[in-house]
Amino acid sequence: MLIQDAVLALKKGSAAGISGRLSALRGRLWALEADLAARGLGPGGASVVDYAGAVELIAQARRVLAL
Repeated sequence: MLIQDAVLALKKGSAAGISGRLSALRGRLWALEADLAARGLGPGGASVVDYAGAVELIAQARRVLAL
C-alpha cells in the first residue's frame, strides 16, 4: 500500500511508475485515497482504499514495512 509521497510513484512518467517496476504488483497494489487526492493524482493502476480500508489491509497482512 502506497501512502504519503509514495503515491507519487503512480504518476505517469515516474521512474518507479506503474508502467515500470510497479507493474508486477498489479492487483496487489493499493494507494491511500486521501494521499492521492492531496497530490492531485488518480489511481494509476492501484486499487484505492480509504483509511478504514488501509486499517483492514494492515490487519490482514502477515508483515508490514513502512519506509
